Amino acid sequence: MATLTVDMPDPVAVGLQQIAATRDVAIDTIVTEMAVSLIEQVEAEQRFLRRAARGNSQRGLDLLDKVTTAPLFE
Repeated sequence: MATLTVDMPDPVAVGLQQIAATRDVAIDTIVTEMAVSLIEQVEAEQRFLRRAARGNSQRGLDLLDKVTTAPLFE
């Protein structure tokens, strides 16, 4: 496990302390959850961009047209 020292504005630190107290968890847990969430978002964006680069934009637009014109109920 790594140890990080983070400098942040006092209002942000106070906000983290309040959230941690409300959730009855350590600030470390809150920061770890935020970091994991950010990493997952970046990885999802990278996956999307890789797939988009391989894809056919016209086919994608055609599929969207097909979905938006399909009846909701039959």
